[in-house]
Amino acid sequence: MKNSCRFYLFKVDKQDFCFDCYTLKVYPVSVHLKDLLQKVDYKSIKKLYGKFYTTVVKQKELESKSHRENICKVTLNFSNKCNLNCSYCFRNKNNTLAMTNEELDDVFDFVINKYQPNVEGYSFSLCLNSESSLEIEKLKYIDSLVTKYEGRLFNAEDFSLITPKSLFLKLPLEIQRKYLSNENYIEILNEILINENLWDYYDYTTIEYPNELLSITKNLSHSKRTLVNRIILDHVFKEYKIERKTKYIALWFMTNGTNITDEYISFIKSLCLNPVTVSIDGPEEIHNYARKYKDGTGSYNEVIKGIKKLQKNNIDVEASVVITPKYPDLEVIVDYLMTLNVKTISFGLSRGKFNICSFTKESIDVLLKSIDRIYNRIFNELMNNNKSELLSVLKDNIIFTVIKQLYFRLYLSTRCTWGNVLIFDSKGDVYHCDSTIGYKEDCQGNYKEKISTKIQEIPNVNSTKKCKECWAKYFCGGTCHAEKIFKNENNTQMECYLKKELIKRELELYIKLYKHNLLKAFCEQS
Repeated sequence: MKNSCRFYLFKVDKQDFCFDCYTLKVYPVSVHLKDLLQKVDYKSIKKLYGKFYTTVVKQKELESKSHRENICKVTLNFSNKCNLNCSYCFRNKNNTLAMTNEELDDVFDFVINKYQPNVEGYSFSLCLNSESSLEIEKLKYIDSLVTKYEGRLFNAEDFSLITPKSLFLKLPLEIQRKYLSNENYIEILNEILINENLWDYYDYTTIEYPNELLSITKNLSHSKRTLVNRIILDHVFKEYKIERKTKYIALWFMTNGTNITDEYISFIKSLCLNPVTVSIDGPEEIHNYARKYKDGTGSYNEVIKGIKKLQKNNIDVEASVVITPKYPDLEVIVDYLMTLNVKTISFGLSRGKFNICSFTKESIDVLLKSIDRIYNRIFNELMNNNKSELLSVLKDNIIFTVIKQLYFRLYLSTRCTWGNVLIFDSKGDVYHCDSTIGYKEDCQGNYKEKISTKIQEIPNVNSTKKCKECWAKYFCGGTCHAEKIFKNENNTQMECYLKKELIKRELELYIKLYKHNLLKAFCEQS
C-alpha cells in the first residue's frame, strides 16, 4: 500500500490498520479513511502538523536527551592487544600502543573533573578494541582509579560532629594496632577503607548493597572493598553524619572467551561482574568463519571451553554475536547458543569496508525470514503458556524495540549512542564510535588538547531529508553514521531496507499480540 511520510498502512488478518508516526499509535481504519490517507502528501502534513511536531515530538526529544546526560558514558580503548585476528574487526592490527597508568589516570581526571563534572555518575566500557583477559593488571589499576575518583575516601569536610582520630579510636582494637605508627588520621581511615574487611567486625546483613555484594564474594576488588567499607562505616556511625553524596563509577568489559584463566575469573568475581559478555558467532562453522587466530585457525573450541569454565564458576554468560552476509540465519545461531545455556543473546551486523561485511538484499532477506520464524515461535510460546524462553534470551535486540516503543510511547530521534559516548583510542584521540577509530574524518582531537565541540552534536532523524520524510523515522533513528564515514553506501542502503522491513513485521506482531491479550506479557518479559 502507498505510504505518506506520516502514515503507514498495513494489513493483519485481512483487516486494515494505520500507523501514525507522530502520535506513535496504530489505528484500525475503514475503507474510506484508507483512501483519504493515501492521498495525503508531505506538504499538507507539514502544514497541518507542524505545531504538533514542535510542541510534542520536540519535547520528547529534549526529555530523552536530558535523561541520557545524567550519566556520562565512556569507552576507553586503552590497548590494542588481542590474541585473535577476526576478519571483520575494525581494530588497527598494526597498532600495538597501550596507555600507561599515568595516562589512564589523566583520562579519568579529564572525564570526571573537566569534561562532565556535573553528572550523577560515569559508565566506563573497557577493552572493546582489545581482549580484556590479556590486560588484567591494567584493569586492576583502573579499578583502583574508581576508588580515587568515586569520592568514597574521607576528606576533612566529612568531619563536623566527630574528629578523624575519634572515629579511628572507635574501630576494633585489632585494626587500630596495625596503624599506630601514623598520626594522619584521615590518611589512616582511607588506608582502612582500601585494605581492611570491615564486614568481619560489623553486622552488614541489614545494609542492602553490602549484603548483596558480600553474598556473592568476600574477596572484593579495590574499589568494591572501599565502597562496601565506607557504606558500613556510614551506617554504623550514622549519628556522626559522615556520609556525603558521591558519584557512582561503573566498569564493564567483555571477552572473546579464549583466555579464561583462574586469575581472570577471580578478578571478575571481585568486581561482582555478572553476567559476563562473551563474543561467539554461533556453531563451529559459523563462528570460525570470521573469529580466527592470527595463524588462520578458528577459535571456537577455546571459546566453548571458556564459556563452560565461566559457568562452572557460577558466572552467567551473555553471548554477543556478529552476523555476516555468509551466515545470516539468526534462528540457527540462536537455537545453537541456547543449548549453551547462555543468559541472553545480543547481535549486530558486521560493519566496515571489508568484503565480509558487504550485505546484499538476498542475505538480508534470509535474515528477515529467520526473524519471521522467531516471531512466530515467540507468539506460539506466549499463546501456550504466557511465557517465551526465546523472547527472554533475545529481549534486548532491535527486533523487539518497536513493540516496546509502541507500548510505552517512546520516540527514537537518534540512531545510537553517537554523540552520547566519549570514545578513546590508545593514543587518547577521541571519536564518536569504536568502529571509526583511526578515521581522521571522525577524530575529535586528543583529550590532552582541545576536543572539537562536534562531540556534542547528535545527528537527528529530522536533520536529513531521506529520514525526515520517512514514516518509520521515530522507530529507526536513522542509518549508521559510521557507514557514512566509511562511504559504504551499500551497507547504508541495506540497513535502511532491513530496519524498515523489521518495523513492518513488528507492527504486525504488535497487532497480533494485542488481539490475543498478550501485549502486556510480551513487554513484561522484554
